[in-house]
Amino acid sequence: MNEFKDLKENLIKSDVNQNKITDYHKTSNYNGIVSCDICNDLEWIIDSEDKAIRCHCSSDKNTDLEKKSLAWTNGSIFTQKFSNFIQDTPINKKNFKIVKKFCENIGKPGKPTHLFLFGNVGTGKSHLIKSCVNFFIQNSLSGKYFLYPEFKLAIQNFDENVQLQIKKFMEYPILIFDEMYMGYERSGYGSETFNDILHTRWERKRPTLVTGNIKPNQLSDPIRSRFFDDSMTIRIDTWNSVDKRPGQKAF
Repeated sequence: MNEFKDLKENLIKSDVNQNKITDYHKTSNYNGIVSCDICNDLEWIIDSEDKAIRCHCSSDKNTDLEKKSLAWTNGSIFTQKFSNFIQDTPINKKNFKIVKKFCENIGKPGKPTHLFLFGNVGTGKSHLIKSCVNFFIQNSLSGKYFLYPEFKLAIQNFDENVQLQIKKFMEYPILIFDEMYMGYERSGYGSETFNDILHTRWERKRPTLVTGNIKPNQLSDPIRSRFFDDSMTIRIDTWNSVDKRPGQKAF
């Protein structure tokens, strides 16, 4: 490890400006497994004039927000934000206000812990739910976003770890399911496990957000009775909204 100590000392002694020194301390990421042979993952090198300069590999590093996004979403970075949601109809304005307020109040005593967004394709559900993800990331709130098929794959790996995986779903500080039941039957092991997770999180008052291209009356009785008559849940139905995407029809 002496080479890393020597490099650090050279960086600090060099006439690099204070901003770069601060940057160096923030970005040093040596973890014992070197992926860059030029800088040994320190992201800084000493040039021929004995000055500290950025290694080319540093341009490939994700920002802190990008790293948080990748962790939240299993590898995706969403561009959808509340700031670019188009409020072009009274319904969109109303839904925007409700969802944003829900996010601002999440975790506060006496405020709803669950949010359900139901409706037709192209009516803004996914934009709003992904805006929630970015809001939580910007405000340093931990949680996890899953498309429903991702959830199904996670619990269908029948090995000794599946129960631990299910337990994680019940314990995430904030959990988001996008497009519930998408492409799957609403009965069977997957759906029953999904319902169990929702029930457990409801009992424990753990914030949960769900979107679905289904109508509320298509949900199972336990879900409707538990979540639709409770002050902990906000429900938004966009089935009366119109899909305004070019060339698209509502189904």
